[in-house]
Amino acid sequence: PGVCTLGGRYGNCEPVSKMGVLSVHTPDGLTAERWRAGLTTFSDLKASGHSTARVVQGVGAKSGAGGAAASGVIAKYFSDKRFGFVSPSGGGRDLFFHESSVEPGLRVRPGLAVTYSVGADKRGRPECKSVAASDAAGAGARSDAKSGSADGAHVRLRCFSMNQPFAGLVAHGHKTLETRNGTMFMGSEGEMVLLHVGRRTYPDGGKHLDIMRRAGVAEEDIGRLTRLPRGFDRGQVVAILELGETELLDRETRCTHDIEHQACAYGDDMGKYATRVLRTAWLSSPVPMRGQPGLFNVQVPLAAIPDGWKVRDGTVTQGSSDDVSETDLVFEFEV
Repeated sequence: PGVCTLGGRYGNCEPVSKMGVLSVHTPDGLTAERWRAGLTTFSDLKASGHSTARVVQGVGAKSGAGGAAASGVIAKYFSDKRFGFVSPSGGGRDLFFHESSVEPGLRVRPGLAVTYSVGADKRGRPECKSVAASDAAGAGARSDAKSGSADGAHVRLRCFSMNQPFAGLVAHGHKTLETRNGTMFMGSEGEMVLLHVGRRTYPDGGKHLDIMRRAGVAEEDIGRLTRLPRGFDRGQVVAILELGETELLDRETRCTHDIEHQACAYGDDMGKYATRVLRTAWLSSPVPMRGQPGLFNVQVPLAAIPDGWKVRDGTVTQGSSDDVSETDLVFEFEV
């Protein structure tokens, strides 16, 4: 095998290296320094009898690549667009990061000293997968949680993502049966989970509208139930739900009008496993975040949890705000 020198797409280097080829990551393009690094590494590996199937990571991506922590500073941050760039301490090109990769409570600003880890985006380009304040950043880098303010108190919950219009139908409490072909919600009965709205629109050809009209839902209500309230948008965690029992439904049961009305889908279009949605509520304020497949863990401000839902033993449970005592609340502070 010889030396394979690639461009800035770190995601291409790893699969090539698995073919037995030494891959050299070149985030700043092919330079004499990168070329010499590849030749030197190749010679040393061959002389020592070790495999050449590995990646020589580039400056600016080698620190933090593969999950290891690296250091740098925030070069730019666009709060309105929720992304920015980290300048690696070792030099090299600035690395993109999305707000969702930043540790909760971190006050992001240009010049802030941070640690980060690097992965690859869907197109194979290096990007920060996690960004946290470094020891050099100082205590002021994080929100002050010692006062018990909403900025510093967070709660961890599981979350799942749905596209419109079905996310709105669930959050409004109209769609009370969520169906899947997998067992994603099996064992989640009684659990409180969060609902994230995906960026796309699910293409069902308007069948949900036919079912809602068949059930006698007025056009005005259809418009309201399929939209998100003002201030809420796609790409955000918007609601909290209480899940009920998950059961396997046969085709005959799925095709009954009652089940179709609850699922807002025809029996032949819905999943085989049906999960009851017992209760829903909009968050006090939406939380911008990237969606993920399946059920995934998220951390949201405690202040976003609406009245009527309380935190006990680290989880959100039923109850009115009147019967929540200080001992019932489990605060997770960023300190």
